[in-house]
Amino acid sequence: METYLDQREQAAEHLLAGLAAGDDLDSDYLRWHAQMDLANLAMKNGQVDEAAARAEQALKLAYLLRDPRLQAQTLSSRMVDAAVRQGDVEAALGYCLEALRLERQMGRVPAAAQDANEAAYLAMALGRLTDARRLAEDASRAELAMDGKPGSYLHSLGEVLQLQGDLEGAIAIFEQILDRGEDDRAVLFAHLSRGWLYQAGGDLTRAFAHYRSAVHRYSFRKGAIPLLYLAAATAAAGRESRAEQLGRLAMEHLRPVQLLTPTLMQVAATVGVQGDVVYAPSLSLEALVQLIQEAAAELP
Repeated sequence: METYLDQREQAAEHLLAGLAAGDDLDSDYLRWHAQMDLANLAMKNGQVDEAAARAEQALKLAYLLRDPRLQAQTLSSRMVDAAVRQGDVEAALGYCLEALRLERQMGRVPAAAQDANEAAYLAMALGRLTDARRLAEDASRAELAMDGKPGSYLHSLGEVLQLQGDLEGAIAIFEQILDRGEDDRAVLFAHLSRGWLYQAGGDLTRAFAHYRSAVHRYSFRKGAIPLLYLAAATAAAGRESRAEQLGRLAMEHLRPVQLLTPTLMQVAATVGVQGDVVYAPSLSLEALVQLIQEAAAELP
């Protein structure tokens, strides 16, 4: 049976074939969109080298068009994901930093803050905690200037402090978000982080309470990260088989760059599904929401 992804791939291929003889500006923009679409589809199908080749073609078109917005978008999404899946985190960080430079050059503050935040996680994965802290501080300052309140980028700084061994500083940041934060995403991740610290310390009662509070702040826009923490909590509760099921589903729905986060790697290790699961979303957003709510309800 032909799937929706098959139809999208055929549509993109037909578009490229139809434009093969074209040479105008609009055609190059359409080619860029088609190559980006094909890169995304290849990644979801596990064709990493194909995804990387398509992303490179899209990037060439973005530079041919002399459009820094398209260049930054290609670098920070498709190129980063492909490099991570190919195991070249160094290259992924380089792509992300170049996207950050372009966004700053264009004065696109929200996009630059997002790139700085993602670059911070890549730097964390490489063990460059000083660079990670600087990037996370840049992202959180921009976020505070835009929104006037602590948000998810400040949470990233808390993760860096946690990795640097400054647990008091990390906890202070997480508590600041819980006390003052109005952004659901930031509060959700602060609850997950506090829950994880309590779980690591053996206090499952408080850990589970924070995980339940996180789910109350959950919506489908937050992705599958909460499911991975709930899988670890389920394992701590002694339900290893269910924990592995939840963990595999979580990791199938996480972007490759997200799995590089050291804290998430620690969480995944407790479920035992680190290395053998690839990005291949199988659940609808609605089904993902329902599964997360069910997993939280199952905690003792």
